[in-house]
Amino acid sequence: MHSQWRVRLSELRLGWPILIGALLGVAIGNAALPFYTAGVFVIPLEMEFGWTRTQLSAVAFAGTITIVACAPIVGAIIDRFGVRLPAAISFFFLAAAFFSVSLLQGQLALYLTIQVCAAALCLASTPLAFTRVVNEQFHHSRGMALGITLAGTGLAAAFAPPLISQVVEAYGWRAGFRTLALTVVIAAPVVILLLSMRRQRPSTHLGETAIPTAPLPLREAWRNPIFLRLLLAFAILALGVCGYVMHLIPMLTDQGMSVAKAAALQGQLGFAVIVGRVAVGVLVDRYFAPRVAAIVLSFTVLGLVALAAMGPVAAAPAAFAIGFALGAEVDLIGYLTARYFGLASYGRLYGVLYGSFVLGTGLSPILVAELQARSGNYQSALWVNAGMVVVAVLLFATAPRFPSALSAAEEPAPADGLLKHSQIKGAS
Repeated sequence: MHSQWRVRLSELRLGWPILIGALLGVAIGNAALPFYTAGVFVIPLEMEFGWTRTQLSAVAFAGTITIVACAPIVGAIIDRFGVRLPAAISFFFLAAAFFSVSLLQGQLALYLTIQVCAAALCLASTPLAFTRVVNEQFHHSRGMALGITLAGTGLAAAFAPPLISQVVEAYGWRAGFRTLALTVVIAAPVVILLLSMRRQRPSTHLGETAIPTAPLPLREAWRNPIFLRLLLAFAILALGVCGYVMHLIPMLTDQGMSVAKAAALQGQLGFAVIVGRVAVGVLVDRYFAPRVAAIVLSFTVLGLVALAAMGPVAAAPAAFAIGFALGAEVDLIGYLTARYFGLASYGRLYGVLYGSFVLGTGLSPILVAELQARSGNYQSALWVNAGMVVVAVLLFATAPRFPSALSAAEEPAPADGLLKHSQIKGAS
């Protein structure tokens, strides 16, 4: 046990520039900064141009579909060229997109075009890129490192909205978008510099990931039962829980809770996302990751059921359980992709799995809203979503063990495209 922690701390000591660079990259990238500041601009854009919230939501969903379509392509580019160059290009286009929006004069079609182009061209500034470089640098502390990296979205959620809202109140919405552009321009070179400070991982007797010998092409991945299991699990999990990022406050206020108290619980959900990412990352370094996922998500099921049956009385633990699941999900996508399939095809495989998560995230608020409209309350949606999470729990609970690495002399050339890994004590 002592030797394992010594090796993990050694990895973290040697890889800290990569870890900080990936954390900052996620925080200022296209998956976090535009998403968490979007609400700041809704009312100003309504007042300035008369755009409705339905129109703005439709533009956001168009971006979601673009991400689903383009993520495997961008992932393949990252597999081919590495992370730094694609990330630098994506940061350039992200800053350009923010600045372009600040120049708009009311053309909704142009706004849609900018958002769709940004969704496609800025994908290498998302976890799609930064989880790969972390997986390359870290092995024994991989889960913890991924959790810390993806906590960057929590930093964006905590700091970006209040800061940008102050800029908007003082100088207008155009200054808000230009501030976002300037933030990317200043921080992106720091990210690229830190990612360039890669160091050799410590070699230990605890077991190392075998060198990938063959990629797993997408056409074979679609026939791979493990890949299909993960695809379904992440999609249905996102569909089951992500809608409550938008609907938690209206659901609680419909049941008599004050807006201030409901908003405070929404903040607790965001805190749980950060805790979930780091905590699950630490756990999967010691225990079999799909089993950890099944246990964590079982508490999410209980939270949804309690909220459906008990109402606002159960709101606090339910919000934490939902946020914890959201924090665990993106963490697990990167970890399980690397452990089951290695890094030779990481970008394209992660791109498909990340796309399924993004699609579920985009559809989940629509599903919750439709179920609420049909029944007049949120109880039916909560029961349906709890059932979805149960399916995800079963998929993770019955997942097969990670592939094991043989010695260099014994290891055959993999015929099925799966990459061989060594097992860490406690990993399965």
